[in-house]
Amino acid sequence: CTKKEEEEMTNRLAQLLQLSGGFISALLIDKWLNREEDPAIIEARSQQLLALVTNLGPTFIKVGQALSIRTDLLPAPYVAGLTQLQDAVPPFEGALGRSIIEAELGINLDRTFSKISLEPVASASIGQVYRATLREGGQEVAIKVQRPQVLYNVALDLFMLREILVPLYQRINPDSNTNLRKLVDAWGEGFVNELDYELEAKATAAFSAAMAERSLG
Repeated sequence: CTKKEEEEMTNRLAQLLQLSGGFISALLIDKWLNREEDPAIIEARSQQLLALVTNLGPTFIKVGQALSIRTDLLPAPYVAGLTQLQDAVPPFEGALGRSIIEAELGINLDRTFSKISLEPVASASIGQVYRATLREGGQEVAIKVQRPQVLYNVALDLFMLREILVPLYQRINPDSNTNLRKLVDAWGEGFVNELDYELEAKATAAFSAAMAERSLG
């Protein structure tokens, strides 16, 4: 690693610890006070975990989505809140998304579209979607844009997960029989593939063509 990369890893680790410190402390206090089974406490921790994962960014949102169906890795009551990540991820700033569209496509939105939504109409872990109407031809289109620096941030977080957080978790939970590093590798491969919107567009076109050939519309 270069010195800059080491600094960025150190800064990100500090950020992760700062954001998660309150939640971890609350869990330890719950254990100390023997109130882990209290329904009110469980509900509160579930919502805190949801907020924490959302604040940690795209990688952890994606991991949270995966964990929401893996009660073998986390206690079911605390994972319950993560199910909300399946269909509700907060968007990033609408104006920022529109500026990214202009920069990456090399266009002027007002010249290209007669109308475009000011805010995204849908959002997910790695991007969000705007609704627009082309000036030329009047066709309605969906514009999908990724979160800023998402590829770099995902790569950094996956490295942190694999090399630092997973070994730490395994020391705390030595009885775990899941190979978490391989699990992170599998998540990471799928996640990085999702970042290739050109590949996704080709797959969507192929799917649409296959449906049309079968008269399924």
